[in-house]
Amino acid sequence: MLWAKADNTRFWSPVSWDVVTQSKELGGLGVREAPRVNVSLLGKLVWDLLSDPQKPWVQLLSNLYLHGDSILCAQNKRGASPIWSSIMKALHSLREGFQPHLGSGASSLWYTDWSCNGLWCGKVPFVHIADTNKTVADY
Repeated sequence: MLWAKADNTRFWSPVSWDVVTQSKELGGLGVREAPRVNVSLLGKLVWDLLSDPQKPWVQLLSNLYLHGDSILCAQNKRGASPIWSSIMKALHSLREGFQPHLGSGASSLWYTDWSCNGLWCGKVPFVHIADTNKTVADY
């Protein structure tokens, strides 16, 4: 029950879910929607998988499910843990927020991890000396 009368008796009060979940400033009750909160908390786990490889739980999930791949390219596996399955369900909603955004493009093309896939200088066998000062915007 969302409301009770002053004498603590319960009654039905027909209010739409949109009003219940609207912020208090806008006249709602400020109740957060559980699915959105869950996705945001799972987003924190995805962030840790991307940025904190030294955490023991990140190492465990990475070894079990990623095998060196990025979490952004991961697939759900049959028989996976409930945590991994939840991350995979939320990943389609989260993927866009974790993709690189280039901004001004002033970062070094070769020596800055602007693509979130590692340094490009380590991915190609040879970088010509004339290209070492190139930025992302140059290409």
